[in-house]
Amino acid sequence: MSSLRRRTSPRAIRATAIAAAAIAAHLPALRAGFVLDDGILLVENPYVRTLAGLRTLVTSELFAASAESQNVPYYRPLSGALYWVSWQLFGASAVAQHAFNLVLHASVAVMLAFALEALAAARAATLAAVLFAVHPATADTVAYVGGRQDLAGWICVLAGVVAIARLRSPRAIAAACFAATAAAASFREFFACVAIVLPLAAASAGERARRAIAAGVGGIAAIGALWVLRRAVGVIPFEPGDAGPLALLGAAASVGLRLAKDVVAPTDLAVYVSAPPLGAIAVLVVAAFAAMAFALDRALARRAIEARALGWCGIAIAAATAALHAVVAIKYGAISDRYAYEAAMAAAFLGAAAFAALRAPLERALATSRLAPLARAFPFVVAVALAPLTWSRAAQYRDQESLQIAMIAERPDDPESRLAESFRLFARGDVERAYPHCAAYRAARPSSDRANLCVGTWLVVNGRAKDAVPLLRPYALARQGDPRARRALFAALFASGDLDGVAAMIAEWEPIFPDAPDVVEAREELTRRRSSK
Repeated sequence: MSSLRRRTSPRAIRATAIAAAAIAAHLPALRAGFVLDDGILLVENPYVRTLAGLRTLVTSELFAASAESQNVPYYRPLSGALYWVSWQLFGASAVAQHAFNLVLHASVAVMLAFALEALAAARAATLAAVLFAVHPATADTVAYVGGRQDLAGWICVLAGVVAIARLRSPRAIAAACFAATAAAASFREFFACVAIVLPLAAASAGERARRAIAAGVGGIAAIGALWVLRRAVGVIPFEPGDAGPLALLGAAASVGLRLAKDVVAPTDLAVYVSAPPLGAIAVLVVAAFAAMAFALDRALARRAIEARALGWCGIAIAAATAALHAVVAIKYGAISDRYAYEAAMAAAFLGAAAFAALRAPLERALATSRLAPLARAFPFVVAVALAPLTWSRAAQYRDQESLQIAMIAERPDDPESRLAESFRLFARGDVERAYPHCAAYRAARPSSDRANLCVGTWLVVNGRAKDAVPLLRPYALARQGDPRARRALFAALFASGDLDGVAAMIAEWEPIFPDAPDVVEAREELTRRRSSK
């Protein structure tokens, strides 16, 4: 027994404790089902079943190689490969697939502790990692099978931080940054921000400028290589949109405030939430963020200069999270609280940096205080208190309807919750009760087409097929792999007597979905109607 204790290092014990906390806090996720995009990307995806499909997954846009082919600008070859591997290992077992996510999240938490240690925050590393591991805001990523794209990406990022903080050779630093950035961004485009974060981590030791430049070169080279790959496989480019700088600034501030609220007070987490524009308030928000960053930097420069990179890494992650998801907020008028996983990561880095800046005065104050034991235990009490909130949120991922009910209960007046209620009723076939919620969403989000299927179907049912076609056609063309959308458009075209329109849609979809029941039925009905004339 004594020899076993000698072989078990304190670092291994801390890692085991962090992993155990992460898994215990998310255990209800093992009872979760497949929700959101889990069906088309994994459970119903034919490409994850064969070796030939693996090649398609790594050489195609993410949703093009899915059960419902779509053309969107996401090239995530490692995400596709990870789906393939997990299907080979676990198949359609929801328990096993979610257990895999728990293991990935535990690995992220452990790697976070190692990264903070590498950046001179050894005393705060375990505490920050435990709080991150059990935080309720992480449940929306861990309990959702598709969240593994973020989990795997963060493992790459944090491994890169550990490697770069320890390396001394500029060539080795550049190579490590290239590998970490390329791997992480191949799981999700958000991680292109690693090209900024890792140079900041590289500046945590001697020869700061030289190390940071080497890391920057590696990160830029990785982004360039991924851009070349995207062009080679023909993935469509991202659309910058028409938003001006002020609109982007306002959206980034709005996203940042919402995600900060998710970290500080995670009481109304939802799959989708409206992102209200802030207008001129955005300037004040950005100014406050800049002032906080400057104050933290000055405090670290005076008291803990070796941990200065911690603060800047946290600031870079927070800024990138708000800025990169601002585009989503502008395009759809909503964001997902899943993005709070990134915000919680930024908070872990910023919290460790703040602790490094205040450690000396705190330790002096606690040395003579009777509250010292309570103060030291307080963070762990917070971690235990957070666990029930995490269990509750993870339990809401039981199925799609339970997520929708949770959205409606938490945020009843949010247009996104109205849309969730319409989806819930529409899935039950209750088009009449779903329609008022769909109409309310369209009024609140006139530029969004997400309610078009519901509204268009209601119009067809109520004898207004010609009015339904302009709504259903763009919806179906944007989601060509969705048989419900295709079927609804065919129904509207037939009901309005537009047989030429039916023929055009068959010509569009038959080469892609030759054996799809809705396409086959539409072709047979078109033949029957034309022959009867």
